[in-house]
Amino acid sequence: VKSLRERMMTRFALKRNTLINANPPTYEAFQYLEQASLFFGVNYPKSQELTYKAIAADSTYTWAFLQLGWGFANQGHYGKMDSIVKLIDRRFSNLSFYEKTYLESMREDVRGNLAGYLRHMETAFKKDPKHLSNAYMAGLGARELDQPSKAVNYFGSVDPGSYKIEKQTDTWWYYEFARSLVRTGRLDEALSILNHVPDEMATNSIYTTRAYIYILKNQQDSLYSLTSKLKTHSPTSNSYSIVCNGIAQKYALINDGQNQMKWAMMSLDYLKSMPKADKDETWAMAYVLAGQLKESLKVYEELLKKSVDWSTLSRIGCLQAKLGNTKMALATAAELERMDLPFPRGRIKYGLARIYAACGEKERSVDLLKQAFNEGFGFGFNDYDYDFEFLPLFDYPPFQEFVKPKG
Repeated sequence: VKSLRERMMTRFALKRNTLINANPPTYEAFQYLEQASLFFGVNYPKSQELTYKAIAADSTYTWAFLQLGWGFANQGHYGKMDSIVKLIDRRFSNLSFYEKTYLESMREDVRGNLAGYLRHMETAFKKDPKHLSNAYMAGLGARELDQPSKAVNYFGSVDPGSYKIEKQTDTWWYYEFARSLVRTGRLDEALSILNHVPDEMATNSIYTTRAYIYILKNQQDSLYSLTSKLKTHSPTSNSYSIVCNGIAQKYALINDGQNQMKWAMMSLDYLKSMPKADKDETWAMAYVLAGQLKESLKVYEELLKKSVDWSTLSRIGCLQAKLGNTKMALATAAELERMDLPFPRGRIKYGLARIYAACGEKERSVDLLKQAFNEGFGFGFNDYDYDFEFLPLFDYPPFQEFVKPKG
């Protein structure tokens, strides 16, 4: 007769197809990490609080440490992620296959070694290509290396209808899969994948990805229907404006200034209708997309006073250049270059590339983008040729060659 713990672990394995094939935790620790997973990607402080409780309940629970590390990575706290890697190295010597594989992928990720990260995740994928985590993590690695066709193969090894969506983080696989399909031009397949996500679980990323597909298919009615649905589902949040900003950015990428302006103004109008609050990056982005550059600059400068951030500095430099003050833009670039990030992962170089693109220095901008990529700044749905700040480079052959999918 199986113990309660063994029965619960078996039920969990069948329900979630876990990677716990050795070193199972105590049931109490397991419960805490399950609760933490519900908040992962939604409320990181709460997720971390529960993960620490899992570790307190079972200090040998390696997966709790790994989840903690990935949470730090998602927030850009690579120093803390590195500390987790070193802690696991010191504390554990008898890791299971999956524990070791995921740890090594984390080690390469914190170093900014995108190829190394993918190499380890491919090892896990080959062992069990039907496991959602293996397919998702390998797909992410291929996507960051600008290999969308390979990413589609990894993501697509799992049947989208076989997985029950129980929390919003479960939707990540769907929109990453869809985005890789979009990059390969398979728009109808991408929509089909997104249609598996119920409305109540759809995130801003799901909405923005679907919206971009409608833009590419020139389906204006579907676009309005989609955003109206979002306004109904999230009447008290700024999600509607975030998605409108995303739509405006996508129109910017295809040089449709009229629709870019229209959706940016819709974003601003909605923000102005909400209860008064400090203007955040959503406001700043809406202003710049609506052509109100001075207003955008004011917001970004206020944000910089609260927290010095590489991306905010980058946006300020771009705005200064667009407003005709190249000297100030270059001074901001110099300030950005002096920032000391212990784990830069290409972020400084990427931010500098934006500013130099705005200043018309195309060759220098592309050179910086290549450096950023080599340091670990991977391709994403809002980066490189999906980043409207690089519009001045879109007709520049070296940029076109650099961003061309590699597989």
